[in-house]
Amino acid sequence: MIRLHTFGGIRVVDHRGDIVDGILAHRRPLALLAIVAVNGQHGVTRDKLLGLLWPEADDERARHSLTQALYAARRALNVDDLFLIEGSIRLNRERIWVDVTAFGGALESQNPEAALAMYSGPFLDGFRLSGAPEFDRWVTKQRAVLEDRAVSTL
Repeated sequence: MIRLHTFGGIRVVDHRGDIVDGILAHRRPLALLAIVAVNGQHGVTRDKLLGLLWPEADDERARHSLTQALYAARRALNVDDLFLIEGSIRLNRERIWVDVTAFGGALESQNPEAALAMYSGPFLDGFRLSGAPEFDRWVTKQRAVLEDRAVSTL
């Protein structure tokens, strides 16, 4: 199973525990993974993704870029069914484990030790995406929410 770590930076680890370098070169597919991961089982609409990742592009070009980013993530991680697309876009939890989801699950099941063990630093620390100010604002908001949850757990 692939593991997506978003606390203290961003990295993707394969089933052997090795960092998947192929995805790291692709900033928008990484950002896409992070957005979809945070939205959990609710998923995220295509329009929301387009607004966050390609705010300046016309609709046709943005949709094509989204299709390419989905493909790039699947290919880099070698997981054809990484995404579940049924109106909204979600991650296939049978294929990828996500620290943000596990953090929230540990808090909901009242296991603060497990939750705090996953919180290894600010959400997407040091990760920026040029030309996507809405994404940067989204990251700042998510970072604050997750940090508040970790601090209140302490």
